[in-house]
Amino acid sequence: MTRFIIRERAVPERNRGPVMGSVRSNWTVVSGVLVSLLGAAGVVWREAVIAFLATPYSSGLRRLREEPRLARYPVLVIFVGVSLIILGLFRSGKFRFPAVRLPRRTLLLAVIALGMVLSIREWRYFGSPVWDGYGEFSRHFYLLLVQPGPDTLAAFRTFTRGYIHSGSPLAPFLIALLNLLFRDITLSYMVLMFLSTLGTAFLLKKTLVRFWRIPSALSLDYLILFFSHCAVMRSLLFPQTDALGMFWSTLLIYLGCAYLGERRDRCLLYSAFVVTAAALTKANGFFLLPFFPVLCFLASLREGRLRRRELLKTVLFGAVLPIAVFSLYIWRFGYLDNLLREISLRGVAGATDIRTDHNLKLFIISTLLTFQFHLRLIWKRGNLKRSGNLPPVVFVVTTILLLVLGSATFFLRRFLPLVPPLLLISSANLERIRRGDPSLFNLLAIWTIAFNGLVLWLHLYY
Repeated sequence: MTRFIIRERAVPERNRGPVMGSVRSNWTVVSGVLVSLLGAAGVVWREAVIAFLATPYSSGLRRLREEPRLARYPVLVIFVGVSLIILGLFRSGKFRFPAVRLPRRTLLLAVIALGMVLSIREWRYFGSPVWDGYGEFSRHFYLLLVQPGPDTLAAFRTFTRGYIHSGSPLAPFLIALLNLLFRDITLSYMVLMFLSTLGTAFLLKKTLVRFWRIPSALSLDYLILFFSHCAVMRSLLFPQTDALGMFWSTLLIYLGCAYLGERRDRCLLYSAFVVTAAALTKANGFFLLPFFPVLCFLASLREGRLRRRELLKTVLFGAVLPIAVFSLYIWRFGYLDNLLREISLRGVAGATDIRTDHNLKLFIISTLLTFQFHLRLIWKRGNLKRSGNLPPVVFVVTTILLLVLGSATFFLRRFLPLVPPLLLISSANLERIRRGDPSLFNLLAIWTIAFNGLVLWLHLYY
């Protein structure tokens, strides 16, 4: 049985002298104390925290919902401060863990179960919604499947022509298919998100094993970190299409890794299908359009010569074909007005309360909650320059740029597709930690579970 082991062991400061190691550990403890004091001050001066972090909503209801969340952020800051103190003491050898043995598979299943509970809890906290009318869209698809006929088709066309998200039919269609088995639209929606997350985990493991050469048994640790992330736990059963979008983006990264290794045209053909599916899932699926052209261009620069023919092929399969298929769908069924209205209401045009969620403070909060310790690991020892990291790096950079330039809301769920590539980019340094200090790696995994569980428990998720 594969085991997740925490050894009773002090962590040496490798590759550093004892004085440097001591200074580094002491500085970590001091930083933890200062951060904890900052959090405590936030608890005392609650109104100041709310005034500083508040989003200028015009809706009083949205302000009332946001204020309790902002008031709880100092608790998370205190947790981070205490974590830094423990890390500093751990690195200096003044703090040790007792010897504990826990099977990896058991921990992974426990984390998934915890995520399911917290996801349902978060859904009920918001009033058990099925937002954006996807439930009704799925129900019309379901009726077409079980009661085909002129009347059902006429009702479907009447609904979709006035439905703002009629350009995103893939998830409702898949929900309708699942509803043939479960006979409950909301439950079928939840099952689809759960299956999408499991599919993403499978792709992440396959990518780690095939392209990062990490043994299959050790890849379970990365799945534990993946399912422990607050964005993943929240989307596990929450009836929104974010998990399905994450699945398509992770599949595209997998194809990008295969393309760099094999240069096969079938990878490009599959990419056209994936990008089209992502665009038909949600509007943010268009963020995948530049992935393959940018990937090919940067890979060519690294080789010292520009492959013009190859670049044109990536543009054709990765961007032109998906846009053509999507445009044909919109034109054929007359959904252009709905698409333009959706773009307007998403804040790309005009000033709406959605546009107010495109602000710097919310971007910083969501970025920190997404990156967490990866923010330190991805910059370490020239990690970004590793040739194998090119596909996930391209995806992370292009996604963040398009979130900023596309006037998208900076809700944390918009950053959900970044979780798998961040694990891939950080894997080299995570493996270095595992080989050098296994107990530190285990401490990192335990911290991840605790931190992200606290984020969801306090309803800090945007």
